[in-house]
Amino acid sequence: MGTPILGAPIAHALDLEVLEIVKDLASRGVMPRLVALTAGNDAASEVYLGRQAKSASRLGMAYEVRRASAPTEAAFLAEIDSLNADPLVSGVIIQMPLPQGVKAETLQSRLSPDKDVEGVHPTNLGRLLEVSPVVAPCTAAAVIECLLAADVELRGSEIVVVGRSRIVGRPAALLLVERDATVTLAHSRSRDLAAITRRADVVVMAVGRAGLLTPAMIRPNAVVIDVGINEVMKDGKRSLLGDAAPEIADVASAFTPVPGGVGPVTVALLWRNAARLARKAYDSNR
Repeated sequence: MGTPILGAPIAHALDLEVLEIVKDLASRGVMPRLVALTAGNDAASEVYLGRQAKSASRLGMAYEVRRASAPTEAAFLAEIDSLNADPLVSGVIIQMPLPQGVKAETLQSRLSPDKDVEGVHPTNLGRLLEVSPVVAPCTAAAVIECLLAADVELRGSEIVVVGRSRIVGRPAALLLVERDATVTLAHSRSRDLAAITRRADVVVMAVGRAGLLTPAMIRPNAVVIDVGINEVMKDGKRSLLGDAAPEIADVASAFTPVPGGVGPVTVALLWRNAARLARKAYDSNR
């Protein structure tokens, strides 16, 4: 049985890092101020906003929910322009889901990269080619944090990332290359995916297909980082399943469970991005 890579202790360590940054900024009279931009018409989103508010308070950050005046792209863009111009706002979260007809990529591109807490602005994605970027897409960065916490040797390791999205798969591949891994980026059109994943020391699943990775598709003692969170019906009940089948735990040396693996780390990295952007803004204005 492989060792589960649990997200909670990793998230706790990241929170301690955030608290140190916030404490340092407070000593200089600065408090990070985050704004979540939302349409305000989704029940699940409202629950998540409440959790964000509690986390921000716990970490010593100011937090505000801003609701677009109308469920249109123009209304959202007007709010983003206002937030970009407000020197007291250090970070912005664009809350999903968005109303029909409002494209996330359009809003993310309009947001100042210096206030892009989620690390998905095209400029911040480009900065992943730099050494030690200030922010990175949270889920992609969570892959790295999970591997580091499990003491996985990345230098020289062969790693396969399955999934090529602009905010998870491709950024994760770049972050892994920066740590001297040999990376293959596989996807839905890759031929003989099993042959590709079986040669890897580490398999990162970020494709959004429940149970796609089976035990036969990995080498014994490989490490599996499962980013996928898929809602499936099992025994008449809804449950969450990752992109890797649960049975991979019998073959892998270590793996991230779903839920409880990558998810908590992703959330913690949102706050680290927020703290780092606030510190960067302070340093730039000194």
